[in-house]
Amino acid sequence: HQIRCIVSVLFLIGKELEEPVIVDQLFDIENNPGKPSYAMAPDLPLVLHNCRFDHVQFGHTSKNLWRTMCDLEAKWEELVLASERLRDGMDSLKLEALVEKHDVIAHLKEIMEDKRKKENRRISNGSVKKSSHQLDNYKSMIQHIESEAANNNNDNSNVMSWGEALHYIRSVIPDLRPSPEGPKAAIHVPLMERSKGTTYEEKIQAILGDKNYNKSNDDDDDVNSKRKERYEDNIIKKRKTSEEDQAFYQHMLKQGGSGI
Repeated sequence: HQIRCIVSVLFLIGKELEEPVIVDQLFDIENNPGKPSYAMAPDLPLVLHNCRFDHVQFGHTSKNLWRTMCDLEAKWEELVLASERLRDGMDSLKLEALVEKHDVIAHLKEIMEDKRKKENRRISNGSVKKSSHQLDNYKSMIQHIESEAANNNNDNSNVMSWGEALHYIRSVIPDLRPSPEGPKAAIHVPLMERSKGTTYEEKIQAILGDKNYNKSNDDDDDVNSKRKERYEDNIIKKRKTSEEDQAFYQHMLKQGGSGI
């Protein structure tokens, strides 16, 4: 999860939705003790390429390696074919599907109007303390789209391929493109403006029944009591001394593998 959280933030920076300084801000636990709410990066591209254990050498047999390669080849072939089918579908849409230019312009305006409404809602709800510069950007884009619509009325070449339409969309709004996240118009809420999760200390206090977290409800008291018992069983009672930790690591270092 840690890697996926880090990559998620890096993706936001790469998309220019966040400034690189956000990394330093997130590491500043004095001013930002709680993690902002954001989705982790997908787990599919997460790959452990290599790892090493001192004093351990793993053994392999030709038979097992052959079977593993066969399994990997089968999976690779399946996914490559699926990838090519999807690519062929996208290419076919770009070449064969026709769309009217005024429909593309109307769609663009609908998307930007939706974004503008959502940003207005954030301002009304107090999520943004002052007028958002993003709102001004949306208004400017809408004006640009309306200008394109006016020019289109005098343009006889009203039908275009979907590939040409995508190129036109990028020329009007460069950062708008089909996304794996879906067609729903979304706006980016800066991480520092999002709600924050509880800190480690707050969770411990809640588990141990700190007076600031105690509830008057009997059911809540029972839940807190069970949480405290689990915490004591899993953390406190199993806590090892530094000597015990050192002895464990020394024992593990002496363990050998079956490799040749």
